[in-house]
Amino acid sequence: MSNEPDDPMEAHGPDGQRFFIDGEEFGVITVPHPDPAVLEALTAAEWDVCELVLQGASNAEIARLRGVSVNTVTNQVATIFQKLGVNSRSELAARCA
Repeated sequence: MSNEPDDPMEAHGPDGQRFFIDGEEFGVITVPHPDPAVLEALTAAEWDVCELVLQGASNAEIARLRGVSVNTVTNQVATIFQKLGVNSRSELAARCA
């Protein structure tokens, strides 16, 4: 029995859930539970993007998973950075830890 979701673009789930891109396993969600202020600052969509960034996904990979353009993801990541006062993915990881 496969743990692959019915929707091959599905990427959201509890910690430890596998997620797939076009039927191939992309990774396992193991995002730390962030400071409540981080969750309050971000919309649900921004947090979904943030989780994928924290897993090391590129903007192109996130765009594929979410079914949006790379430009949309780039804008979402920039908004996340601005809201959380960070300038890089590594700073974002430290802020969300």
